[in-house]
Amino acid sequence: MYSWLPRYAPTITNDVRSNNHVIGTGKSSAAQYLCKTSTAKITLSYFFRSVISNDLAKPTPFAAALLYDLLQDEMVKLTDGFGMAINEIMNLSISQKCVNAVPFHALWVIFQTLVNALPEVMMVFDGLDECDEATRIELSTAIIALSSLPNTRVIVSFRIHPQLETLFQHAFKIELTPTSIKNDIELYVNAEIRRHPQKLEPLKKEILENVSRSAKGMFLWTVLLVDELKHAETLKAQ
Repeated sequence: MYSWLPRYAPTITNDVRSNNHVIGTGKSSAAQYLCKTSTAKITLSYFFRSVISNDLAKPTPFAAALLYDLLQDEMVKLTDGFGMAINEIMNLSISQKCVNAVPFHALWVIFQTLVNALPEVMMVFDGLDECDEATRIELSTAIIALSSLPNTRVIVSFRIHPQLETLFQHAFKIELTPTSIKNDIELYVNAEIRRHPQKLEPLKKEILENVSRSAKGMFLWTVLLVDELKHAETLKAQ
């Protein structure tokens, strides 16, 4: 059954938290950090990556991946609904040779029923803007409904997008802008200099000045710059 239900992608009170970002401000890094530091009993994540594969930004693979991850959890295996979920998935696998042929709703109902029986679940969904228009509407509606469960907290991150801003207009929002993350970028650079003093300390002043002048809120640009400097063989190469 698990081979039929593949894990497509790597993997926050009653609310949806929506994070709007400009390109490169570190929304995916923030999403990964939230997953790693979550204190919820169960944390699920999904990263939409249409540039890698269009399948990663479609409804059914999204539901299949979340369902796969949820079924691996030992706490879920102890719930009364686990056996029923397995039976429903087995029936679907008999009627459909490929999980992509299963309607999103069929998998989502199983997933939501399991989630509803759990004490606490946190979910982080990154890159919803990478989906096409119809998928954005369908998934946003499903995610907002999911967040109404009393045991569920949901964080959704996406680049600034008019349609998504409308769909999540009632959600609590945190907007990552060049101004809002400037201090975080400086903290990151100083932390990396402390971690790699031999390579970076001699260039500390130049690095900080360059980042302050050129980063323009692009966290990813800063990470790539620092990474290149860390791996340069000589001071001249840096």
